[in-house]
Amino acid sequence: MKKIAIVITLALLGSGGWYYYQNYVKVLDKTLHFYGNIENRTQDLAFRFLGKIETIAKDEGQSIEKGEMLVTLDTTSLRYELENINAQIIAEKATLKRLMKGYRTEDIAQAQASVQESYAAFLGVQDIYNRQKKLFDLDATTEQDYIAAKTQYDKAKATYDKAKSNYALLQSGYQVEDVEVQKAKVLALEAKAKSLEYDIKDATIYAPIKGTILARHKEPSSIVSAGQSILQIALEDEYWVQAYVDEPDLGSITQGEKMLVYVDSRKKPYEGHIGFISPVAEFTPKNIETTQLRPDLVYRFRVIIAEPDSHLKQGMPVTITCQKDQ
Repeated sequence: MKKIAIVITLALLGSGGWYYYQNYVKVLDKTLHFYGNIENRTQDLAFRFLGKIETIAKDEGQSIEKGEMLVTLDTTSLRYELENINAQIIAEKATLKRLMKGYRTEDIAQAQASVQESYAAFLGVQDIYNRQKKLFDLDATTEQDYIAAKTQYDKAKATYDKAKSNYALLQSGYQVEDVEVQKAKVLALEAKAKSLEYDIKDATIYAPIKGTILARHKEPSSIVSAGQSILQIALEDEYWVQAYVDEPDLGSITQGEKMLVYVDSRKKPYEGHIGFISPVAEFTPKNIETTQLRPDLVYRFRVIIAEPDSHLKQGMPVTITCQKDQ
């Protein structure tokens, strides 16, 4: 009889303990588990114009420092073109200087002398023409002599008029429009030279930030077009975990909440916090490990790792936990 009483007593104590655990201890100590993968920012490095690769300094897996030279293009043709443009600038500037200065004093003096010379010749021919015209009106000379005199008169007058016009042009200098056109030529060439200088400067790719080479898509001597990726780098300034939470547990996490991130290569967990929770539901991605694989709607969230190190690799599967004290 005593044994039965003892068994009943123990059973009651056990039931009470289990009830207490289920309703008090377990509720007070609830740990949520999530599963995701390590992610970090990547960047494709490319040139903004067509060219031939000259050197590539790094290979896949190698670390890079900010400002380190990574890729160069062959700039031989660009430098030759720049030399040609600079030579044209010198020539066009000389022409512009001449236009702005006006005609030479020697040219003006020569034009003035031509006016005087042609005027003297014109006066002589004019006298002959006037006499022939009077004689022709009196029928005292032949029509042939009159026509010859008139022809010489017209020719001398045209020469004199031309000399006067040329002298007036030299005195007034070049037209303003001619000067402006020449200025525009010089400015266009200078702009072209600056563009070539900018291209030569941009023919070298430097590491934008500290990171690691993820992929090397091209080799030296390859021809690459504008925007074509040559290297892909992973930036080391920020790592995060991309994970998913199902709808029943969505209310259990909040933005900014602290989380622990576990990886297989390190016993000590990484500390982090939730930096983003998607407001839009989506179907569970196939590559996400969950304790219950089913096509439920889930919400994506991101855990920012506080102090990342070399143990973290992109795509690495991780387990995330958070302690919920109620």
